[in-house]
Amino acid sequence: MGKLFVVGIGPGGPDGMTIAARRALEAADIVVGYTKYVEFALAAVPDAAHLATPMMHEVERCRLALSRAQSGEAVALVCSGDAGVYGMASPVLELAEDYPDVDVDVIAGATAAQSGSAVLGAPLAHDFAVVSLSDLLTPWEVIERRLAAVASADFCICLYNPRSRKRADRLSRAAKIMLEWKAPDTLCGWVRNIGREGRAVGHVQALRAGGVRRRHVHHRVRRQRGHEARRRPYGHAARVSGDSMRKVTIIGAGPGNPDLLSRAALDAIDIADVVIGAHRALVGIDVPPDVVRCELVKTADIVAALTDAASWQRAVVVMTGDVGLFSGARRLVEALSGDARVDVRVIPGISSASYLAARLARPWQDWRFASAHGVACDIVAEAERAGELFLATSGGEDPSRLSGELVQAGFGDARVTVAERLSYPDERITCATASEIAGQTFDDLNVMLIEFAGCAGSPAGSSAASEAPAGASAPAAASFAADSAGASRAASSRWPYASSGIPDELFIRGDVPMTKQEVRAVALAKLRLTATDTVWDVGAGTGSVSIEAALVARAGSVWAVERNAAGVRLIRENADAFGCGNAHAVPGVAPEALAKLPVPDAVFVGGSAGELPSIVEAALEKNSQVRLCVPCVTVETLTEACALLSGSRFKGFEACQVSAARAEAVGSHHLMKAQNPVFLVSARGAGADADELAEVGALAESPVGEDPSVEGKPSVEVVSLANCNDAGGEGGAR
Repeated sequence: MGKLFVVGIGPGGPDGMTIAARRALEAADIVVGYTKYVEFALAAVPDAAHLATPMMHEVERCRLALSRAQSGEAVALVCSGDAGVYGMASPVLELAEDYPDVDVDVIAGATAAQSGSAVLGAPLAHDFAVVSLSDLLTPWEVIERRLAAVASADFCICLYNPRSRKRADRLSRAAKIMLEWKAPDTLCGWVRNIGREGRAVGHVQALRAGGVRRRHVHHRVRRQRGHEARRRPYGHAARVSGDSMRKVTIIGAGPGNPDLLSRAALDAIDIADVVIGAHRALVGIDVPPDVVRCELVKTADIVAALTDAASWQRAVVVMTGDVGLFSGARRLVEALSGDARVDVRVIPGISSASYLAARLARPWQDWRFASAHGVACDIVAEAERAGELFLATSGGEDPSRLSGELVQAGFGDARVTVAERLSYPDERITCATASEIAGQTFDDLNVMLIEFAGCAGSPAGSSAASEAPAGASAPAAASFAADSAGASRAASSRWPYASSGIPDELFIRGDVPMTKQEVRAVALAKLRLTATDTVWDVGAGTGSVSIEAALVARAGSVWAVERNAAGVRLIRENADAFGCGNAHAVPGVAPEALAKLPVPDAVFVGGSAGELPSIVEAALEKNSQVRLCVPCVTVETLTEACALLSGSRFKGFEACQVSAARAEAVGSHHLMKAQNPVFLVSARGAGADADELAEVGALAESPVGEDPSVEGKPSVEVVSLANCNDAGGEGGAR
């Protein structure tokens, strides 16, 4: 008889795990669960065999664990908190009737109500009730009746899943219900990420008709002008009117040295209640000791902090550099613009560009600006469009690798300046050619300035037109330029038609494989492209699909990922020849090269090199409703693609065979010569929209409440596909 442990691992870390839970994990042959919870479990048993799966698919996950147990293995199915409180014990026990040879043992753990009350110092010393505000499984009308019942009975109430983006009003509605029986000044507490990194604890000042007001407990010291700051005891914080205007000041902190802060920025920090920013932005700033300091980076997290903390009347958000150059200020201002109670002020700072120009003692009004910070950058295409290019690279592309690409493209004589740790005591500025920069090592905090002799579009001593083969028309300069609105580009002289199916002989060819004309036409039809789409062409080869897609998505962009250096050169040459300035060659290996690409609307996987599941997963993580098309020339790849795209994470699955034959002259007659048949497998992601995913992700302990942002592999589908790979199935078509 097999053994299945359903293990509640507690709030998260190994310290909160019971001895019984640890023993069950040690006794198991394999640990199964949602990706994040498996990570928590592996902190206790790091060498354990494991199978991690993403959010949702809870029934499939339970059946997978039961099936493995029925085969004779000892399996540990893990979940956070207690397995019996919004956990996996219930579905397992319901399904266990179908697996009579499995012995199920439920291992209890500390649930959020217990651990949260302990953290708050508010023990559940008498009767209490637990209510989830998620209406995914329970109708809201039922939740309202339960809230009214427990509030009228004067229970201590623990609310699970209080808020998500889509359910932003649920906590407010719950408060209104409880106010019918509870006093407006009822004291409450809240805890986030119990036992995990980023734990936050606080107390709610009062129940209000408009919702719940809260403030941080671990930052109880408040600013009192003219008096020594004093600590306010828990439960005695002054109430702040929700109708008062709150002021948010966004400041540019400059390159890093706090001496470069403006007087206006310092004054804003001095009178602030809270200062928010990334660690690097805040590390050197002298924040008064009675000012709350929050290290946050993402716009959504900053907005949430400003929204949730109603007692903060004056907030400062610190951003490095200038708020108007490669800054998150625009998104933050847009996010706050809908709140009439928030007054937003922006204070500029010194950008790294202006600081570098000052250090070089030269003007910068003619520089062109681009960013490789967290986004893909086709450095050669960017370089061809400007005489002097300033490139923000910190946390993004490596200057050495980018310079290497310039060398390969014939720009080795370009003048490159790499500035490291600008404004800091260990600042370093290196000026050399691209050939000399390639191969050097630089600090992660850096920017680049690239200068070209002669006109924009070609380096000194080189001509794009001279490198084109006979018969190829050189692209006009306008073919590389796109206006700010993304207007349609001029039609290519090589293919002035709106239809797909460019003849193969019009492409610049090499020894790199190329998707044939007939297959391209059908594949593009399967992708259902629009004029504004963002397209990935993975394993792009010569770039024939990329060019066709770029001509259709004239106001969008195409990102051609290719591991072969010869292929990268051909992609760029074909993009030039067809005037496709919106087609970008991305050297690299998938799926790693996909991480920094923009969110795709459509993905064509021309070559996978055995990484098709990972490529599909990377696309889904960016866009859960992405359109995919996978060409297959082998039966093994066809089997793999069909298993992937016909799963529950997709809809609109199609598989077709394209068999084409072309006429060839044989003397005075023509015979049809068959081409190799190609199978096209296509589907669209069936994922929920962003709000739905955020809602699901808020359910911390529910079987339907697992974070969609955490990486993981598909559950049941991945197991079956792994068996296919074991039989030798890998590869793809280009």
